[in-house]
Amino acid sequence: MSKLKKWDKEHVWHPFTQMQTAKEPILFLKAEKSKLYDENGLSYLDCNSSWWTNILGHGNKKIRKAVNKQFKELDHTIFAFATNVPAIKLAQKIIEITPKTFQKVFFSDNGSTSVEVALKMVFQYWSNKGTPKKRI
Repeated sequence: MSKLKKWDKEHVWHPFTQMQTAKEPILFLKAEKSKLYDENGLSYLDCNSSWWTNILGHGNKKIRKAVNKQFKELDHTIFAFATNVPAIKLAQKIIEITPKTFQKVFFSDNGSTSVEVALKMVFQYWSNKGTPKKRI
């Protein structure tokens, strides 16, 4: 077993996995278009694609170029009491293409956080309206 796999087994908690009975995970080292490549050079069709890889593939040159350009200028800012130009521009584009009743954009990095925030927004809305016990 490679040192990386040993470290993974000892220290990484994989989602959707029963750690006591799970098979050893496949160690992927690279990806291109719709394929993933393991440590032995075997290729796998990535049927679990997430984010943009689902429709645009791994290593998409246009996305890579845009990410590299942005990374050189500003790689990250927290949204708590801060903002940045790319986020503002994206929010403007989203508002332009959504129904006029939508006037704010909340950026989330995953589904569970977006649901949590949506619920908190509902709770806060009703609290602001003077009915804090109402939840829906």
